[in-house]
Amino acid sequence: MQRKIYFSILIAFFCSATSAFSQQASVENLTPKGVTEDQSLYTGGDEKIYYIDFEDLRMNLSEIILKNNQGTVLLKDDVFDLPVNTIYELDLSQYGTGTFEVELRSFTGVIRKTIAVE
Repeated sequence: MQRKIYFSILIAFFCSATSAFSQQASVENLTPKGVTEDQSLYTGGDEKIYYIDFEDLRMNLSEIILKNNQGTVLLKDDVFDLPVNTIYELDLSQYGTGTFEVELRSFTGVIRKTIAVE
């Protein structure tokens, strides 16, 4: 009698373990809101003010760097201590017109964006 009980428990365990391991999530379902690197920099009504939403990024930022088209660093801001739900305002009006590169740096990688201000 006890063998029948142990045997049925053992079969139930193997069936449940097999079904649990056969359900694998795809990578798309695990990323928050399906965010890509292209969705990290927004502009408001003004073309010279950009917003960086830290929640939309898959990494914790350590620095934001702004360079002109010659590669000269115009702005370097340490943002590691800011909360992960920060919306950072990047005002380019003081730099005039031209092409700029924004680097969003973390300890593990860099996202680079090119911005043209007219």
